[in-house]
Amino acid sequence: MKTFVAIAVAATAAVMTAAPSYAAGWEIRGLLNSTSTADCLSRAYRILTNYSRSYSVGELQRGSIGVYAYQTDSIERDVTIQCTAVDTGGQALLIVHDTRNDTDIAATAERIVVYWDANAGK
Repeated sequence: MKTFVAIAVAATAAVMTAAPSYAAGWEIRGLLNSTSTADCLSRAYRILTNYSRSYSVGELQRGSIGVYAYQTDSIERDVTIQCTAVDTGGQALLIVHDTRNDTDIAATAERIVVYWDANAGK
């Protein structure tokens, strides 16, 4: 029985250390002044395209409910502008995610909010 427990403990430890780490930092902000989902998607794409001209963005994708900017300001940071709630009177959401907790993701979020508010997608 002791041998089984020792093997089980060793196997559990091996699995726990081999499992991926999902520690993450998040910043979520509401974005105002979109009239429809289509308007939000167009605006989000323009804003993140403009952002990518001044700051690092590895890849930009436009989906049916949001716009995604991968490797934004850092290889481990992604940005999403979700437009799903706009047609029902809600706000678009800016979500900035970084796999590291010790980074200042608020700075990335704030810069994108400034682009959203000031540039109005132009």
